[in-house]
Amino acid sequence: MNEETSDFLEQLMDRYRNCDTYQDTGIIQVDSLAGERRSKSLYSFSTFFARPGRLSLSFWFTENPNSSAINIVFVNGDVRAYRDGSGVAAVQFRSLSEALSRIA
Repeated sequence: MNEETSDFLEQLMDRYRNCDTYQDTGIIQVDSLAGERRSKSLYSFSTFFARPGRLSLSFWFTENPNSSAINIVFVNGDVRAYRDGSGVAAVQFRSLSEALSRIA
């Protein structure tokens, strides 16, 4: 992790550390390099949390937040993920980190 990313994450943690609730939306840009091949991906997201035990994350693998989202909901230790409009039951995970690693 480079210094700029580390500084950003520290600022982010400082902001969230003392919030009772928080809501945000945005676009994440991921720049990748595989050998000589560079690629850029843009992902829309929204997040909401309320202390002490609720977190909701939604991801769109496009810049368009009106497309079908993948959602992760954490409520008091129970973690489930589902895709909007898929008709498929929510998948339960052991942890938030497992859910995040499996959706990518």
